[in-house]
Amino acid sequence: MLTGDRFLRFQNTLQIGTTGMLSIAGEWLAAHSEKTTVVSRTPQLFTEQLNNHGHRAQSISCNYNVPNQLQDLITNLGTNKYDLILAWIHKGAVPLLEEISSNCSTDRTRIIWVVGSDFHNPAKEGTNKRTERPSLPDHVSLEIVVLGFQIECGRSRWLSHQEISQGVIGALKTLKKDESVIGHTKPWSSKP
Repeated sequence: MLTGDRFLRFQNTLQIGTTGMLSIAGEWLAAHSEKTTVVSRTPQLFTEQLNNHGHRAQSISCNYNVPNQLQDLITNLGTNKYDLILAWIHKGAVPLLEEISSNCSTDRTRIIWVVGSDFHNPAKEGTNKRTERPSLPDHVSLEIVVLGFQIECGRSRWLSHQEISQGVIGALKTLKKDESVIGHTKPWSSKP
């Protein structure tokens, strides 16, 4: 556990796409949740590890790019009372966040949506970024975490899995108003 977070608890969390580069953040979230559901193409090994560490985790296999699997996922999730959803999904899966959030029946749900650096691509500045965001019910707040890059000694590199997870854990621990960036997204010309 990180210092100062021992009293932070979530009741029921949903993790989508956390079995790879976000596995450290996923394990942290499971450690701070009464129960968690992990959704990915192959979540079983990760969920087994979480349960072996004493966390209450269940898994649902799904490739959300396959339409019938997406509908099965929504059916499997049913009406749940998630107080936090951590999702690493591409913009094409925004309807998934909309559908899941419309089924959440809680007073307040936070969605932490992790997106790639392209979210800050200056070539998109003329577009309305609001159109890239899911349309959510009033009781659901959206926090976007943009994955940037690091610049060291005049050279740039992508973020490590550790840096990504630590940035996401920081977002989980604090209530962001709208979005945060891990690393840098400017200058865009420095992107690796």
